[in-house]
Amino acid sequence: MSKILVLRTIYLEPAVDEKLRWEAIEKRISKNDLFQYYLELGMKEADRLRQKEVKKNKAKTKSKKDL
Repeated sequence: MSKILVLRTIYLEPAVDEKLRWEAIEKRISKNDLFQYYLELGMKEADRLRQKEVKKNKAKTKSKKDL
C-alpha cells in the first residue's frame, strides 16, 4: 500500500537529531518513520489532554449551575 506524503522542512537541535539517528539505527527504521511516529504520538497526547481539559471545564460549569 502506498501512502501519499507531503514534504515539510523542520529544524532540529543537533542533539535531538543525533538521538533520533541512533534510535532509527537501533530499530532499523528510517528517521522519517520515527518523525511520523512521534508526531502522531504527540498529537494523540495533545488530543487526550484537550479532552481532559474539556471534561474538567464541563464539570466546573455544572458545579457552578448547582450552586
